Amino acid sequence: MNHKWLMGTLTGLVLVSPLVQLRAQEEMPKNNDTKEARSDGGDHHNGLGLTDDQKSKFKSIKESEMKALKPLMRKQRDLTLKLKDQIEDNANDSDLKATLAALKSNHEAIKTQRIQFKNEKEALLTPLQQAKMVVWKMKGHNSWRHHERGGEFGREHEPRDESERS
Repeated sequence: MNHKWLMGTLTGLVLVSPLVQLRAQEEMPKNNDTKEARSDGGDHHNGLGLTDDQKSKFKSIKESEMKALKPLMRKQRDLTLKLKDQIEDNANDSDLKATLAALKSNHEAIKTQRIQFKNEKEALLTPLQQAKMVVWKMKGHNSWRHHERGGEFGREHEPRDESERS
């Protein structure tokens, strides 16, 4: 029993963020007229003072990133399901270790891709724009939760209801 709990916990720690992002991407509306559906995140970079050329390049990089990450995210999901089945079936240790190693390897590939695309995006920014981005991220505006609530760069989000106002 302890073995199952440990494997489940380890798997959860390794996999949570990529799977949440994949789920969020799959649930995005398909209407390209809405900010939420735009692949460049709407005008969330407006506070950086991006030129039209920079915006276009950001959009292109983001599309390439999504295209590159999609198969890796799906593989991560499939490996997670495989591991869950192995746990339920009381698979032997060697099978569990092999699946965990595959998960870890795929997770590293995802991280590598994200770093590569992050570097490409940062290379488009001027030093002033890079500084603004750092300050913005330090305020916690880089989180999925912030964007889900309609937050945009350079603006504080408005509370959705009275319970959030203080």
